[in-house]
Amino acid sequence: MPKIIAVLAVWIAYLGSGVAIGQEVDATVGGAGEFPPPWENPPATGRSVPKIYVSEWKKAENRDRCQPLVLLGAEWEPGVKTRRAEFSGGWAVAYDLPGERSAFGIAGTGLDLDRNGATFKFPNTITWAEGSSVSYGLQGGTGPGYLAYLKVSGQSCLYNIWSKLGKVHLEYLISSLRQVKVWSR
Repeated sequence: MPKIIAVLAVWIAYLGSGVAIGQEVDATVGGAGEFPPPWENPPATGRSVPKIYVSEWKKAENRDRCQPLVLLGAEWEPGVKTRRAEFSGGWAVAYDLPGERSAFGIAGTGLDLDRNGATFKFPNTITWAEGSSVSYGLQGGTGPGYLAYLKVSGQSCLYNIWSKLGKVHLEYLISSLRQVKVWSR
């Protein structure tokens, strides 16, 4: 739990001063000297990436337009098991907890944003200066789980990140996102 609290403190500072826990957010993050999106940090490689990510991404129809992003370190949560999840045309990794199937996870969906031009708006939105954005809120508008729609600059798929563990957990997952360095053979 201390790790989550520390990450949350950084995440709140990252969103901008004056943002309270649980407050609805409509923030723009970026500009000269501001923080980049979390996936612009050094990419995850080797053992830091559960093998399921690369194997699912390599099978996905959308792999040419939907780079793999990993929820870095999420597999270390107590009792968690990673597994493939089904997303038509895309790739997905679910995290099961004891007694809670698909407690959280990530998907690079088969939805092509270049063709559909779809816009998704939840009550909480963050936009980064380089063009990426995430919109998140209660799944289906009523919950109990939380869902985020993520658009990454340079990728044409819509990413989904979900958590049945609450809004703070979803925000932590968003802050943990990293690109996956895939080695060709």
